[in-house]
Amino acid sequence: MESRKKVGIYIDYSIRIPSFKSSYTIFKESLFKDHYGLSKVVDEDFTEKERESNLQNDNVRFFWDNQMKDKDVTMFYSKLSPSKIKDREVVKTFSNWFYNEEHYRKFIDEYSFNVYSDCEVASKKDVDIINIAQSELFDITLIDEVISPRKISNTFHFLSKNRLFPQSVLFLYEKQELNKDSYFAIWNPKENLKHRNADKSELFLNWMKDLETKNKQ
Repeated sequence: MESRKKVGIYIDYSIRIPSFKSSYTIFKESLFKDHYGLSKVVDEDFTEKERESNLQNDNVRFFWDNQMKDKDVTMFYSKLSPSKIKDREVVKTFSNWFYNEEHYRKFIDEYSFNVYSDCEVASKKDVDIINIAQSELFDITLIDEVISPRKISNTFHFLSKNRLFPQSVLFLYEKQELNKDSYFAIWNPKENLKHRNADKSELFLNWMKDLETKNKQ
């Protein structure tokens, strides 16, 4: 049996549009809500399990409460408007929306489901193209860049929910580099903005057609 060539497709902005705008909006509302003590509720009828759950939630809130005691931090977030975020613009990192690297990583960890699972597909037509290519032409590897392990389970949930059937999924942690030499071709919107997938675009379809032609030569 002849081995098939391997094609790599980065998930974000080619298949998945991260829901950063809505997630950041929720985060900011929670940030100021907790800062002013409006979200802490005490109920004498809570079960022990509910108390433990609330204690865990409080531990999360305490981190942000403590951070917001710093006036510079409060001022930083008060000036940022989520309405200026455009989800479909390819973004290499969301870190500019956070006071420091610790805040950014904390957000990604806590809001991973919101950002990477509960989000829209860039182009449902291109999802079908990927599945057909995997079935008929190439071994498709979907590639995801990860800074929080929680993103992994949410990525699998997203792929399953949207019925994607690649040959494999590769997760790249920070400082890990992709061995590009092992791929026949790679589609990566973060490296090439023209690779951004959209419903009415034919770029991805044409790219796949070109690969099919080259593969037959």
